[in-house]
Amino acid sequence: MHDYAEFVQKYPAYDRTHDLDELRERDYARLDRLGQIYLDYTGGGLYAESQVRAHQKVLAENVFGNPHSTNPTSQAATHLIESTRQSILEFFNADPAEYTVIFSLNASGALKLVGESYPFQPGSHYLLTFDNHNSVNGIREYAHAKGAEVTYVPVALPDMRVDTESLATSLEIGTAGKNNLFAYPAQSNFSAVLHPLEWIERAHALGWDVLLDAAAFAPTNPLDLSKYKADFVPLSFYKIFGYPTGIGALLARREVLKKLHRPWFAGGTITVASVQGDKYYLAEAPAAFEDGTLDYLNIPAVEIGLKHIRSIGLETIHERVGCWRVWRKCATARECRWHASMDRSIPPNAAARSRPISLTRTASRSTIASSRQRPTRPPSPCGPAASATPGRARSPWAFRESNWQPASPVPATISA
Repeated sequence: MHDYAEFVQKYPAYDRTHDLDELRERDYARLDRLGQIYLDYTGGGLYAESQVRAHQKVLAENVFGNPHSTNPTSQAATHLIESTRQSILEFFNADPAEYTVIFSLNASGALKLVGESYPFQPGSHYLLTFDNHNSVNGIREYAHAKGAEVTYVPVALPDMRVDTESLATSLEIGTAGKNNLFAYPAQSNFSAVLHPLEWIERAHALGWDVLLDAAAFAPTNPLDLSKYKADFVPLSFYKIFGYPTGIGALLARREVLKKLHRPWFAGGTITVASVQGDKYYLAEAPAAFEDGTLDYLNIPAVEIGLKHIRSIGLETIHERVGCWRVWRKCATARECRWHASMDRSIPPNAAARSRPISLTRTASRSTIASSRQRPTRPPSPCGPAASATPGRARSPWAFRESNWQPASPVPATISA
């Protein structure tokens, strides 16, 4: 039976992430106080107590007004909103001359902006991978309505990855001179597979605009938009740092954003609207895409959350999650082999099928459930942890050292 020391020997990067343990003791103590083990990181991240205190301090010590006005309280709100936009661009290393930040309710709201406004037309194509979030799939309805072709690139079993030859063939179907959009997740919301970011420039070279869904990717992986220049990047901030909910963003390249044509206008999105002349003039981006009054009291909490993640170090989070991803993959493979050996009706080379899986879908969530009862689970390859770190607090991104429960973002339940 392996112990914690052997685990660290196999995954030495893990031992460089113990700042997360101290962070849990300081900023996520409610987990232990309430006896909670939180695993639903595909649904949302956990907020730090310091985030809430910092946001409360901003609200308690200032007076903010509607940013659509020009009085001092409104200017104060506008200043914080623009400061938050700048912080988001810096977090993703995006040049403000090349990218803009459009606030939305969440990643789905950001995707709807793209879908309803993208200039699909007869002869153009919407290309997407099988494993996209349903909010990305939903854009196909706008494509169909405008006469565009919709094509899916399949993923191959058992590892749920896209076949590179199939992708190459699919990227060749884009019609020259038409508006073609390629959409894929940086990290699959369904399988947690990380797809190559190099696909972005590969698609650009063939005339495609690229929508990179980063909602599942951004919480544990750095995204450098100075290197991987996706045209549209939807985000939900609660998935990165838990609080506030109800605020997302679309990071959009200014050059490609000019292609989008909104099907309506609203308060805040125009400079002038004529009742008698039946005309209107849209404001410049990002205002043209932000309907009505922004959530100006909560947007400053996004900047606070980004500073919190920076203080931890996204690389540190990435290292810890990476160790668990590899360990859990090995543990699962070992269990599959064990189950195959327990079931004489299953040949040894069919271990991957020894745990039949059924997929049940509700309106908002899919749940993977075992289709038969399993015998008692064998010991994990790393076993129960030894008391190598007595009294050490556990990170919200870590395992419970007493029983080795993983807190990997690889989902037990998968958001639809």
